[in-house]
Order: sequence, then C-alpha cells, then structure tokens
Amino acid sequence: MSGVSTNIIGISVLDPYALTTVDNIRVQLGMPGSALTFDFIKKIERMINAASAHLEEYMHRKILQRSYTDYQDSRGGNFILTREYPILSVTELWIDDTRSFSDTNKKLSSTSFSIVDNETAIQTLDQNLPHGRQVIKVIYQSGWAKVPANIERATDLLVEWWYRFQEREDIGRSNKSKGDESTVISQSIPDAVKELVDSYKRLDLVDAPRSMAIT
Repeated sequence: MSGVSTNIIGISVLDPYALTTVDNIRVQLGMPGSALTFDFIKKIERMINAASAHLEEYMHRKILQRSYTDYQDSRGGNFILTREYPILSVTELWIDDTRSFSDTNKKLSSTSFSIVDNETAIQTLDQNLPHGRQVIKVIYQSGWAKVPANIERATDLLVEWWYRFQEREDIGRSNKSKGDESTVISQSIPDAVKELVDSYKRLDLVDAPRSMAIT
C-alpha cells in the first residue's frame, strides 16, 4: 500500500490511507536518505496526512480500498448508485421498507444483483426497488488497491508546495512581491495539482447517498 511509512524511529503517525509515502517526499524534495531524522519524518507524515485529506475532499471521494455502508432513499427502478466507487464487491444488499434491516428475507442473494456501469452502480436483476426513504442498505468494498499514479504525484507536489512555503515562512501571507512581479501563494490547491486529479473528481453529488466507512 502506498501509505506505508519509511519511519523506523518511534511510532508512525502516517494514516493507513495516505496517498503517498515519506520516501516519495524525500526524493521530491531532493534530500538524501540521511535526512530521515525522527523530526523530519514526523513533520512529513503529518503533511502527507493533511494533503491526502485535502485532495480527497477536493475530489469528493476516497481513493484507497475500504468497506462502506450506504443507507439510501429509493425512487423505484432497479439501479443503486453507491456513494463511493469503483465498486469492488458487495457484501450485503438489503431492500427493507421497514428500515430495520433485520429480517433476512429482505436481504438479496448475491445472484439477484450485479455490479454494472464501469463499477459505479448496482443493478437488481429480478425485482424493482420500492419507493421510500432509507429503505436500501448496502455494504460494499470500494476503491483502488494502489494509489493511482496521477493522484500519488499530485500528493507529492502538494506536500512539496506546503513544505517550500513553510521553509520560506510564506504560509499565512496572501502574496509576495519582487520588483514589479507579484505571486499569489494562498491557493488552496495549486493548478498543477488540480490538473492531475481533476479526472477523478466527483461531479454527481447532488443526490449522493449517505455513506459510512466501516474499516
């Protein structure tokens, strides 16, 4: 997993779902292996965690594989759009107008639905969905086993961007000037980073279901 830390001194604070590694950042910053001191590692791990969370918020999605539970309204039909995708597998799918999700007769068998539309939806095969609020419960696995290269690269660049500005004590200033030139430095995410991840950004969140990560 891309989030594995190179920290061998003390306890790592790197999130298990981080989108890059300490060693990637060390290389990005052009630092030798001897730069991996305890303090440097801790600083970079926290920056990686923050950058990973910031990019996932920008993309409106989680990247690395984990389990989720969605509770959804239904408007009929036979398609269910999950909050996270690509859908890798469906552990449980319940259709229960009582919303108790305890009667096993309300749980669909694995042969009565399939994952469709480039792993973005679930289609029921032998029944239409009832109309109702929160009548669907789906437990599923979603995400990538490895961080896509563009997203990993974007995380490297974002951490470097923060690191360089912090070194120059530019954080907290809106711009800097030299002669007649002025450079804005208060962007939330630099344009070069956005370009790398924009193709992964979710644009369909108006009616997105509630989702809860369970691992």
